[in-house]
Amino acid sequence: MQFPDTVLDEARNPLCGFGGKRVDILGKVKLLVSLCYVGNLRTERITFNVVELEYPYNAILGRGTLNALEDATHSAYLCMKTPGPRGVLSVFESQDNTRRVENNFFQGYQTVTNIEADEGHAEPEKEKIVAEKAGPAEQPKQVVLDEDFPDQKVLIGTQLEETEQANLVDFLKKNNDVFAWSAKDLCGVSRSIIEHALNIDPTVKPKKQKQRKMSKDRAEGAKAEVNRLLEASVIRPIKDP
Repeated sequence: MQFPDTVLDEARNPLCGFGGKRVDILGKVKLLVSLCYVGNLRTERITFNVVELEYPYNAILGRGTLNALEDATHSAYLCMKTPGPRGVLSVFESQDNTRRVENNFFQGYQTVTNIEADEGHAEPEKEKIVAEKAGPAEQPKQVVLDEDFPDQKVLIGTQLEETEQANLVDFLKKNNDVFAWSAKDLCGVSRSIIEHALNIDPTVKPKKQKQRKMSKDRAEGAKAEVNRLLEASVIRPIKDP
């Protein structure tokens, strides 16, 4: 990044990727990041962790920074929007350019996440971090909490020790009443807690849309879902064009 090490602040927490390898942080640095579009300029001072890592990008904005900037991102369209002093700022990237950069660098992906440092850990190996794909996820285990209702099941991890599994299952059975097993179990929430409404202008004349037909299987699925919500009193029929 072409700045001297003297500007780096001390950093104690290492980074860890999906491959399980730890990467030492050389330090922290605060840099000014500017977004601009036709006179609409926004500049923020962002703290970055500096690491010695081969990667196709010079800098990565983490979730904490995106939340602080109130950014809205869409990875499929490679678009980011953030509030600016004179309206919304939009940042776009080319799909072709991104694919070319990443394909030239690696086939799989590895991301890094901040973790708390542990005094008892041995020093991490001094080696280049290569891109690795995450391994297959574990298959959860189904557990019945009430023998009288065998269809009411929960999923727990299979990598727990026997004592941990027993304690977890016992805890879930004692708190079985907090689970919503069907839409009927969700009834009774006060409207003072949460209520949704359509923001409709009463002065605008309502319009009737053209009826849109669905395929037979989709229509049956929609009908079953409507009946389920009607039985649970989540929705009610009205006369409206």
